[in-house]
Amino acid sequence: MDLTGVSGFLAMKRIFDGSINSDAGHRLYARIIRQARPYWLHLVGLFLLSTLASPISLLVPLPLKIAVDSAIANHPVPPFLAALLPASAVSSSTAILLLAVALLIVVNLLSQLQDFFTSFLGPIREKSWS
Repeated sequence: MDLTGVSGFLAMKRIFDGSINSDAGHRLYARIIRQARPYWLHLVGLFLLSTLASPISLLVPLPLKIAVDSAIANHPVPPFLAALLPASAVSSSTAILLLAVALLIVVNLLSQLQDFFTSFLGPIREKSWS
């Protein structure tokens, strides 16, 4: 079946609108699943890596918040950090700024690693038997 141009669009529209019998739709999905079966590890890896993208991107403003609020404006350190840090570091602006810089480096490193592994797993190559 040629799926290029207007005729291809109409054929795909018939498949997904249900105007083609449901047995053909089930055969289409079964064929897609059969063709994707050798790549299930890649697909699971890409799914897991893409689920990490949102939490990592939500961590990006955290170091700036800590630096501005706790080091410059003298607000208390967030409770989850206060539990991890020694008492002397919680009261020191320099230690809080160093913590913010370290968190910035860690968050950026995590983001870069996530991008690297996503691009590494992204292109699924055909198996070469030659």
